[in-house]
Amino acid sequence: MKNIERVDFSDVLKRFDREHPINQETNEWARDRLKNANERFGGEWYSVQLSRREVLSGIELVYHHDPGSGLVLIPEEGSTVSEAKDKFLKIRLDYSKKNSDCYEKIVKFGSRMFDYVFLCTAPLKGFGVTEHEKLDHTEENLVHIDGLHRLVAWAVKGRLGWFRYNVFSKKIYAFVAGDVNIVQHNQKQ
Repeated sequence: MKNIERVDFSDVLKRFDREHPINQETNEWARDRLKNANERFGGEWYSVQLSRREVLSGIELVYHHDPGSGLVLIPEEGSTVSEAKDKFLKIRLDYSKKNSDCYEKIVKFGSRMFDYVFLCTAPLKGFGVTEHEKLDHTEENLVHIDGLHRLVAWAVKGRLGWFRYNVFSKKIYAFVAGDVNIVQHNQKQ
């Protein structure tokens, strides 16, 4: 992580509200998770820049499935962005037919400009957030709060590849709840 800067939770919410109109149930769900993270981590938030490796293998995505189709993109124990990309590519055809809303988000976001994703340094256990309860969390990884479809889309589209990332100077920024210095320390061990 680079360019670590402490930020106020009000700035996090302003960014989220500007980029995520609360007109869909999922955005309301994500906004509530930001509030849970703020409570869980005592208001400690950072703005950080993530490397390609940190995005692909250092972010744990939370359980994501479509109850109607039975298709699971992210298992209950979670997965990295790289693992989710591989899974999406394997089930892409079924996903396009049986979970078209999620599929269309991933396709649409593949070309979207990079914007902030929202993460935390540990699962949001104890808040009734079932997606975080069964995560197989390691202390080297950040945990997804919001941005799953964008992260998977950018990986599927190849936008997080080494060549594009460096040549076009694409930078992935995140707001992270919790002490990012602990995660950085654990990544180095």
